[in-house]
Amino acid sequence: MRKILILSILLFYNNISYGIYYTTESILIKNPKKEVQDSIISLCEKLQFYEKENLGKTNNQLDITLLIAKETIQSQNSIINSFGVIYSIITIIIALLGLILPILVYMFGIRPARKAVVELQKDIDDKIANYITSQRNKQVNQSITNLENQSPVIRNNAISFLTLSLHDGLSDLQIFNIYQLLKDNKIDETIEEHLLHILSHRKSNFADDYFKELLFDNNRVKFRPYVYIYYANAGIENYFDVIIDFLNECKISKSVLNVGGGLYQILDTIYKISKDTFVKILNNIEIVDLMDEKELMSFRDSLKGFQYKKGIYKNYLSLINETYLMTK
Repeated sequence: MRKILILSILLFYNNISYGIYYTTESILIKNPKKEVQDSIISLCEKLQFYEKENLGKTNNQLDITLLIAKETIQSQNSIINSFGVIYSIITIIIALLGLILPILVYMFGIRPARKAVVELQKDIDDKIANYITSQRNKQVNQSITNLENQSPVIRNNAISFLTLSLHDGLSDLQIFNIYQLLKDNKIDETIEEHLLHILSHRKSNFADDYFKELLFDNNRVKFRPYVYIYYANAGIENYFDVIIDFLNECKISKSVLNVGGGLYQILDTIYKISKDTFVKILNNIEIVDLMDEKELMSFRDSLKGFQYKKGIYKNYLSLINETYLMTK
């Protein structure tokens, strides 16, 4: 299109020139057609040269443009590749954070917080427990003091509280204070019996002394069952020597009890508390050998009557038939 436009302009220009030349100086031009043809040929040659020159320039410009475009594309590709690498690195970092972050949160967040909560809970529990223990000890101490009060109501309330507190345990000092009240013998028999019950559930040196003394006191026979209860709770094997001394005394002073009567009295209390303790006494050779043959035969018959007592052990006869007392 560009070539046609240029050619048209040149032809138009030559026609005008030819018209002027023909009208004003027709004498000088003898063959106008040939001139026109030469002009056209000349113009075509110029046009071809011009086109070649422009085409070369255009090709050079295209080459430069293509080179610039190539460099631009390479630069863009390089940038895109860089973004790809950066994106990959960021993705890897995010993935690692996704794996590590929960661990870090647990190690430095949840775990310390949980430990702090546990320690706080333990501290609170300890404080509450200490407070409750402190308050309970104050009430126990006050109840022991109230045992000597002149008011029967206050004394009975004190005994009730001490009995209910027995399963939680009493301190050595509190047990000693109860022992001191019994030792001083300044309380009535009803309170004394309750205090003996409390004292019989906790082994101590002063309880050992008190119950041993009580065992040999013939004026307080009705309180002897608490001696046997204490021995059963504290471990009967620790008191076999005391029991043997007591039975020996029964053997000597038959006016009160003989050996069988004293042993029967012990077993009558023990069987309600512990089957193992009951059997240990029947298997003790020194205790059984204190009885002569006649007394032993009588005692065996009496022992068989235990099976009819309320709460006696299942298979009672088979249990005692294997003991030393029955097989001697």
